[in-house]
Amino acid sequence: MSSGNQRLNKGVRRDPRKINKKISGISKNKILKNKFPSKPRKTSTLPEIVLEANNNAETKVHRARVNSQRMCKEYMIIAEIARIVSSTLQIGEVYGKFSIEVRKLIPSDRLAINLLDSETGMLKLAYVSGKEIKGRRVGSVLPMENSVNEILIRERKGVLIRFNSGKRLKSKFPTLLSAYKAGFRSIISVPLIYKESVIGGLHFLSFDPQIYNETDLRLALRIVHQISGAIANALLYLEYQKKERALRESESRYRAIVEDQTELVNRFLPDFSLTFVNDATCRYIGRSREELIGRSFMPFLFKKDQERVREKLSSLTPEKPVAVLEHQVILPSGEINWAQWINRAIFDNQGRLIEYQSVGRDITGLKNIEQDLRESKEHYKTLVETQVEAVCLWLPDTTLTFVNEGYCRFLGKSREELLGKKWMDLVPAETQPKIRKKVQRLLTTRKIMKHETEVIGANGQILYQQWIDCPIFDSSGKLIEVQSVGRDITESKQLYEKIRRSKKQLRALSVRLQEAREEERTRIAREIHDDLGQSLTAIKLDLNWLFQKMPAEHPMVEKIQTMLGMIDGTIQSVRRIVSELRPAILDDAGLVPAIEWQGQIFQERTGIQFEINTIKEEFPLDKNRSTAAFRIFQEALTNVARHSGATRVQIFLKESNKSFLMVIKDNGKGISEEDIHNVKSLGLLGMQERTRLFGGEFKIQGRPTKGTCISVLIPYAPIGSRGHKKAQDVKEERFDNDF
Repeated sequence: MSSGNQRLNKGVRRDPRKINKKISGISKNKILKNKFPSKPRKTSTLPEIVLEANNNAETKVHRARVNSQRMCKEYMIIAEIARIVSSTLQIGEVYGKFSIEVRKLIPSDRLAINLLDSETGMLKLAYVSGKEIKGRRVGSVLPMENSVNEILIRERKGVLIRFNSGKRLKSKFPTLLSAYKAGFRSIISVPLIYKESVIGGLHFLSFDPQIYNETDLRLALRIVHQISGAIANALLYLEYQKKERALRESESRYRAIVEDQTELVNRFLPDFSLTFVNDATCRYIGRSREELIGRSFMPFLFKKDQERVREKLSSLTPEKPVAVLEHQVILPSGEINWAQWINRAIFDNQGRLIEYQSVGRDITGLKNIEQDLRESKEHYKTLVETQVEAVCLWLPDTTLTFVNEGYCRFLGKSREELLGKKWMDLVPAETQPKIRKKVQRLLTTRKIMKHETEVIGANGQILYQQWIDCPIFDSSGKLIEVQSVGRDITESKQLYEKIRRSKKQLRALSVRLQEAREEERTRIAREIHDDLGQSLTAIKLDLNWLFQKMPAEHPMVEKIQTMLGMIDGTIQSVRRIVSELRPAILDDAGLVPAIEWQGQIFQERTGIQFEINTIKEEFPLDKNRSTAAFRIFQEALTNVARHSGATRVQIFLKESNKSFLMVIKDNGKGISEEDIHNVKSLGLLGMQERTRLFGGEFKIQGRPTKGTCISVLIPYAPIGSRGHKKAQDVKEERFDNDF
């Protein structure tokens, strides 16, 4: 401001003559035109014109002075705000002092500061002073969509809004309705910008709708630059405090954890001098922390271990900074323990070694267990290697992982030839499918199994083994391998085959003997029938003729009658003998009628009631099978008569699964288990053998006081087999029963 203006402001009047000289070059018309162009005025005198110009100049000077004072005040307040916000890093103190000072420049009924959360991206109310708005408190999450905050963040400029109407406000800024309902009618909102990023917003709210103008908006934009940096710095300081507090807490927890550990924790320099030891290390060594810090731990190691530890630790690099070491520790008491250490080398940014950190544990007990395990393993190995049986371990794919000497001797191969090979390859190709099924069943059922297998020996001969397989599982239940113990059964297998062939031969011989016996019985019966029967019949005829020719009073008549009676008895005996040797009804009528006939005879002779139940009158049995069934039936009836004490016998005949089934039951005392298995029970043995000759099944059961039950199952002979006889062959073996 010039000195003339200063004087003018103080009320000093200037000389009119000097003024006239100053305006002497200005025409009267020009003055009037410029000053009063639109409104005609009456003609004034020169002094009046000079006075009016002077008044205008005074008005301008006054305005300039007011503006200057206002600007000076603004600068002073802004400078005070800058001083306040730079004098503290406490965010609460920054907010409070700023609120007091900024109201001196921009009056408001509510001042609010919103901040963006950098982690979640949400806008939260960080500070508020003045009139409350329902639902808007410190910490509240503020909406972004269709809000003033969205404009601040997106367009990065201030906003001046007057609330003329609630309806209009609802359509344009619905988030301000709560402020409108609280009575606010105008708002200035400016963005908080720090390092080219919007970090929040500053809001001035007033009840007066006309209180704010563009000048206030520009002033708010100037002020916000001061508070933005202060808020950002205070927030950074707050974050720093949080991290520092968290670091202290973490360090405290780490130290507590380290000190509470049962593991041995220590740190040492590249020269192996200790810089830290925890309580567990002190207890383990038997020395205090003061006695250990600064000393090398090498004297606690044997010399042979010292070199190994130095070499291993010196080989650590930033790429491979960890090494695990086990060594013995010489304690001050003279006791020698084992310890395991996990050593980590710590390097700086240039890759230079700073120190080592080690975490250790006492493994003396574990080493003792390992020693015991080694001794036990050696004992087990000695035990296994000296076994006569073959012992091996194999994987689920039958790959051998261990074989003992017995296994090698059995196959005539060395251990090197067997390990890593699959034992399945030693099995003959034709047997492998069956063995694979057994292996699969072992892996599936997860139970100990016993089986026999064939293997090819070193010379190509077939050998036989009997194995007991035991699956081995890990802690998770997964099958890892199988342990097998086997023995050579080649000799017993060969002996078994010999016995089996011998039994087969004996059975064939027995069949032949049975056939020969039946044939002999048939022949004898035929000869008795043909020779003796015909002779007796001829004698009877001759005696009848002689009896008829003699007079009644002849002394020989009585003798002849006696002889005829004897001949009739002899004929009956012959018939009985022929029937017992080979009943003709069996060949003529079949098995069912023969059984019925024999049952009736049995009932007549013994008085024991006989009952037959059958669903068929004829069964497709060949001659040999029919004979076997009939002889078994006869033997069963004999046993009933001799031993059972029964009063009733039942027989059931039916067909079962292409086989003939005969069940004989009585109501006697019941056969005992001792009698069933008695080797002197030749009748039972005969019935069993007759059944087995045809591949059948024989069963006998007895219940005390409930009787005995015999079941005989004889398969039908296939057509064309040796045991099957054609009809004409059967007819040729028939003989007539003439008496």
